[in-house]
Amino acid sequence: MRFSLTPRSAGAAVASLIPGLGLALVIALIATVIGDRFPVVGAPVVAIVLGLVVAAVRARVHRCNREFASRRNRCCRSPSFSSARSWA
Repeated sequence: MRFSLTPRSAGAAVASLIPGLGLALVIALIATVIGDRFPVVGAPVVAIVLGLVVAAVRARVHRCNREFASRRNRCCRSPSFSSARSWA
């Protein structure tokens, strides 16, 4: 992503970074608390695992939103057990 140096776009660029920085701060705080309670694992490992979980959830939500917008919301519905194949 490229940023220009005009004041109006610079403010918008900084404002667009705030949600991600807030999420990183929340992950860091949670990882620090859990890392203090379990020193063998440590906060960095907890932060990496939490980051992976957040990325997976975000990808699934993004995919479901995109498919919902295109009216193919198969991934957002619960699985249909009536259409499951028989293993016999």
